[in-house]
Amino acid sequence: MPTTAAQAQTDLAAITREYLVAFNRLPDQTGAIYWTHALENGTPLSQISIDFTNSTEFSTSHYLQANANTPASAVWFFPANYTGPANVIEEFYLSAFGREADQAGESYWQNSGLDTAQLLTAFSQAPEAIAHLQGSVTGFENQMAAAGFLV
Repeated sequence: MPTTAAQAQTDLAAITREYLVAFNRLPDQTGAIYWTHALENGTPLSQISIDFTNSTEFSTSHYLQANANTPASAVWFFPANYTGPANVIEEFYLSAFGREADQAGESYWQNSGLDTAQLLTAFSQAPEAIAHLQGSVTGFENQMAAAGFLV
């Protein structure tokens, strides 16, 4: 069954949020199309999160030595404005929600038993992330529509 424009837009939004949280950037058009089609063709978002967190870009953009299977509580990175190491949970709070982690929330995620890929999916698709990232997602969707992707 062909994907509707509405479903393509929903899938593109999910992929765009994954990029924003994982890489702190919007996707390029080629990547957006590739991953949106993968999602439309049955690749679960959880697998895409594994692919993203296993990528060189993920480890270098967050200064991490981790992969998709690393427990979230064990993933530390060293930000560019290094004042001390932070963990991936703190980084995801900033990129997904635009705020620092509160103590209870950080503790919850550290004890969740999730690995880094699962954490990426949870943060990028959370209602708070959807609301916080909506402006960036809408702007990118408009670019993709202008390029003929969402027709």
